Amino acid sequence: MAVHWGSNRLSAPLAVLLLLAARVAAQTPVQQECLELCKKAELFKQQKKTAEAIAAYERAAALAPTAFGADAVSTGNVYHHLAELYESIGQLEKAVALHERNLKIREIRWGDDSPEAA
Repeated sequence: MAVHWGSNRLSAPLAVLLLLAARVAAQTPVQQECLELCKKAELFKQQKKTAEAIAAYERAAALAPTAFGADAVSTGNVYHHLAELYESIGQLEKAVALHERNLKIREIRWGDDSPEAA
């Protein structure tokens, strides 16, 4: 498959890579930092380093409202992942508070009756 861009012909994989590179370049420094923290947190989680994963997600959760917006789905996703980690170590009050914040974002974004808010 080829994508035509002006008079140039690009392969589909190359076109996708160029679009992804443009999207990454468009991220603000705070967005990049937040995403890097999430990547680190997931790596720590895979390595069973729960304390380190929580610390990274806590920092990401602090940055997410500034990076993406307080009501952004990306912010809610950070809250969700941190809440799951809190659940895994029995810190249920913290987990519930984060799940509630995530749910509120989803309700704002898609409405109370949407599958995303269920």
